[in-house]
Amino acid sequence: DPDFYRGLALTLEGMSAFIRRHGDMAAALLTAGAAEPELVELRDNCYCVAHRPPETFLQGLVLLWFGMQFADYDSFGRLDQYLWPLYCRDRERGVSRAELGEQLAHLWRKVDENGSIINMTLGGLDAEGGEAANELTYLALEVTRRLHTKGPNLCLRISAEGAEALWHAAFETLATGVSLPALYNDALIIPMLREYGIDEKDARDYCLAGC
Repeated sequence: DPDFYRGLALTLEGMSAFIRRHGDMAAALLTAGAAEPELVELRDNCYCVAHRPPETFLQGLVLLWFGMQFADYDSFGRLDQYLWPLYCRDRERGVSRAELGEQLAHLWRKVDENGSIINMTLGGLDAEGGEAANELTYLALEVTRRLHTKGPNLCLRISAEGAEALWHAAFETLATGVSLPALYNDALIIPMLREYGIDEKDARDYCLAGC
């Protein structure tokens, strides 16, 4: 339906303009004499993601947050999978794990300020059936332990055969009393999805949403 695709194009143009306006506001404050270095970063990041794919982990987080505000959705999906390439790129550039963790913590604080229950799926399997948990998975658990926030609502995909280190990271986070992450058993859920006729690669890529 051409009208549907025209509607999508208009929506994306509106999103792009909205993000760019945030960059313009930061630029105006800088022109007026504001000296906060965060404004330079905000301006540049907004100008980038308004029209181009994110180039850094932080820009990925910025675009993600804008997208969530537009969509008003209740799930971040598999954050440790789709932001992993940007995370790796920054690590290769010499950005420390601690700095990237603090960037991730900014997202956690925004979710907490928002007050909504927004799910985020971590771990699990990749499309080929291999272990999908990575350094970003562990960092997300670590940030939740450190900040002790109720959001995002972490949903950790795991199985009895999962890495022992991941089990320990989950237990350490739960032991803080934050009641996160919620644990989801891949060994049960993936076969159930397959029984409903879902392709195996898609079944392995499931995420959690809602209650």
